[in-house]
Amino acid sequence: YPKAEFAQGAEKAKIGASVAMIRDALGFVKATGAVRQQVLSLYYPPLDSDHPMVAVAKGVADLCVGMLDGCKHFDPIILQQAILAIEMNVFVGGHLFPLLCRANHSCLPNIIFVTSEDQWRVKGLKG
Repeated sequence: YPKAEFAQGAEKAKIGASVAMIRDALGFVKATGAVRQQVLSLYYPPLDSDHPMVAVAKGVADLCVGMLDGCKHFDPIILQQAILAIEMNVFVGGHLFPLLCRANHSCLPNIIFVTSEDQWRVKGLKG
């Protein structure tokens, strides 16, 4: 899988692609136009940023367009943006909640996503 290196203090860290990113790409190309538009409206880092996920998502998008029938006729830049949007906003279990994901962007979140058999909800964390 594609990997990217980035500086973190005095060390270099590596980040790699996951099978979930390929599922992201395939799900995006199979989605309706309205769903695609909603996904692309979510936050993702600019493609010219040095965020390590940008390079990884580009590698996954290029791999999907080059090797997967479902992605062959898809613009790799749009696919890269979609992979980034999904990866930056996905909740546990692969769920995307367009409004909720905008409220909780933090490395130290103040809410968590909780599921049970018949319910999805968020729970506030004590600070």
